[in-house]
Amino acid sequence: MICPSCGNSCPDGSVLCPNCGGDLMEVESGNVQPAYSVNDALFNNAGNTYSQPVAPVKKSNSVFNAILAVIIIIIVAAVVLVAGGVKYMGTYKLTSIKADVYGTGEPIVINITDYGFSEDTIQLKIGLFGRATLISENERDTGTIKYNGNKLTLLSEEGDIPATYDPTNKTIEINMEQYMGIDATIILKKK
Repeated sequence: MICPSCGNSCPDGSVLCPNCGGDLMEVESGNVQPAYSVNDALFNNAGNTYSQPVAPVKKSNSVFNAILAVIIIIIVAAVVLVAGGVKYMGTYKLTSIKADVYGTGEPIVINITDYGFSEDTIQLKIGLFGRATLISENERDTGTIKYNGNKLTLLSEEGDIPATYDPTNKTIEINMEQYMGIDATIILKKK
């Protein structure tokens, strides 16, 4: 048997060429059989039969990739919403007013129900993505909220209104001086 790689004469039945280590081709009755590897020789009856290696079948990953993409989108959306304005969402109703009623420079908090006012007198509704509606008796002002921690700004058509969110009491305090021209702060509680 002649090694096709180096031309060295090798003993019949050899799997590897002793000269160059190349795979040998077996010649039987003039037909040249493809060379086989050492693994083929070890696992296929010492090279007496040859079998073509089977390529692994690749499974389609498109369904898995689609499911993974949806999960990632849901996680990102949840993080954006939770880290954003979702904690402010809800309807807030007027509970009290903080003002310097006596002119002493010390504002006091007045519970509006003690003076016959309704909580529905002023409402603030904050929806998804910071959409805000401030309802004062028959007036309605719409806009959005901008937030930085517990500092809120109501971006309305009438102008920007500074506010503060108290997460413990779930209240929003709005300074009404810029909005209505009165030096008072209204306190709205989440209902």
